[in-house]
Amino acid sequence: MQRALTGVGLLFLIGGTATAQTRDPRVDELTKETAQLKSRIADQEGRIAELEKAVKALQTAAAPLPTRIPSETPLWHRASNWTLIKSGMSEP
Repeated sequence: MQRALTGVGLLFLIGGTATAQTRDPRVDELTKETAQLKSRIADQEGRIAELEKAVKALQTAAAPLPTRIPSETPLWHRASNWTLIKSGMSEP
């Protein structure tokens, strides 16, 4: 009886190994696709880290605030020029 059980167990063992050896091509395809996706995610994480670093550098850089450009004061507005006026001068 023990030989019969050993024979049956051996059959299951051999049958299980034979089944395990034939691989489903869909599994191989999914494994390949998973590896590609992991690689793409790693690349994108690197790019995101570089962009975040660049943004942080730009935010911390002290950008000078724009200053207002003063309009040029006309010469007749300057008090110092009024003292130059003499009696009898002609208009320009």
